[in-house]
Amino acid sequence: MHTNCTQMEKYTQPKLSQAQRGWFIHFRYNGKQYRFSEGLNKIKDLKQRSYEYEKLRIVILSRLKKGWNPSVNIILEQQSNYNLIEGIDLALEKKKSLVSKDTYQEYKGTLNKIKICILELKIDQLNITELEKIHVRAILNKAADKYNLTPNNYNKYITHFKAVLSVLFNEDIIITNPVIGLKKRKHIKTESHIPASALNIETIKTELKENHYNFYIFCETIFHTGIRPEELLKVRLSMLDLELLEINLSSDITKNGMARTVPINSYLLAFFTAMNFNNLPKDYFIFGSTKEKFKHKSNRVKEYLPAPFKIRRANASELWREVVKDKLNINMTLYALKKHGANAKILAGVSIGSLKDLFGHSSELTTAIYITKLKEINRKEILEKSPEF
Repeated sequence: MHTNCTQMEKYTQPKLSQAQRGWFIHFRYNGKQYRFSEGLNKIKDLKQRSYEYEKLRIVILSRLKKGWNPSVNIILEQQSNYNLIEGIDLALEKKKSLVSKDTYQEYKGTLNKIKICILELKIDQLNITELEKIHVRAILNKAADKYNLTPNNYNKYITHFKAVLSVLFNEDIIITNPVIGLKKRKHIKTESHIPASALNIETIKTELKENHYNFYIFCETIFHTGIRPEELLKVRLSMLDLELLEINLSSDITKNGMARTVPINSYLLAFFTAMNFNNLPKDYFIFGSTKEKFKHKSNRVKEYLPAPFKIRRANASELWREVVKDKLNINMTLYALKKHGANAKILAGVSIGSLKDLFGHSSELTTAIYITKLKEINRKEILEKSPEF
């Protein structure tokens, strides 16, 4: 083995040779010599060529440290071919197969806005390998001003940008990820998913009953069971037992990966009985779609019924926004139905321990987050049950 190999490594340090017949990076692996030029000798400007070869040397060293065996016929990817926009598009395309559809759409939405900021800053032709923290800060500051980002949203942009660029870093297309270590803005804690007033809840119920009845039953189910919208859209008829009055959530559809059984109360039983599940295939989704894909708003009204195709979580949010936020002008999220149900049960005398089991939480502290009326209940109990001195 070559003298400047470390005891643990099987390779020598890659070095640049500026031979008259052409430059190349050379090193030994298990005693055998390897040379790589990757077409960089076509670069006439010697200063630029030297710069590109140094990047290639660092990439080769990085791959060797990660266990790359150069005897395997792998062609090193040239990094100088991608500007910022092209690099981001490449990273998004590679990220697509690594995450869920919803997560990919979130990344894509954020990065599309980042690309607009890059264009407005006129740095779109900057090579992706030359992206540095100073550029990233300028891009994010531009986005913060242009889109009026809250500190929380600004931090989300950092997270998404870093996650997407990590693909290029892991494949050695970029040597460093300049978003890593970028300082986030102070997180502002706000209580999220607050239920609307009792009057507004009645307005929502009336609108859904009259114009979106299938979706209304979907919302009623969230209220009564506390099942998350994403989980509920994955529930199939095979998980439903109307005789035992329970929904059996399998571990592969729950957020925490733990199977749980959710009771069906009398109110929900009436809805499910009217849906007439008899003679339907057990693999149908309870709240599904008759079409594999549907785009038109009018189609959403006809969905959320026992059917063979799963509805996207984003579709439920879109329909809720159109009906509740846009049409009724009521600022309440779909997920807030879970808190609304928790409040109603607590006010009716259901214990936190029972709610914990219903929601599948490991701690009552987690369950308490969903009970916005807890202070009111505690105050009432103190006033009514305080003993005499």
